Amino acid sequence: MPLDFSDGTTVGMLYLATSLDANYAQELAQLAGTRTAIISDGLLLASTLAPEAAREFEAAVAATRPAEGTMSLAGESHAYRRLVAVATRCSTRWGRSTNHR
Repeated sequence: MPLDFSDGTTVGMLYLATSLDANYAQELAQLAGTRTAIISDGLLLASTLAPEAAREFEAAVAATRPAEGTMSLAGESHAYRRLVAVATRCSTRWGRSTNHR
């Protein structure tokens, strides 16, 4: 997020971050009232799923990276949906910006 003066001059950028770990997965699960999984580039970073179900989920989404659907994990039916897709904003030295995923 750019930090701008009122005249439009950009003086810097503000970046916010959180650790995508088991603690964060647990916080999301408590807020959502359901199990959660945090995936980045097809890799499972953290989850509140049972270990066997987490391995199955990672294997299933790693190849196709679907946005939503249902699947059987460890003998139980689960529905899933991508909640956030993150894009980064890169500035060039010429003042233009490009969004990357």
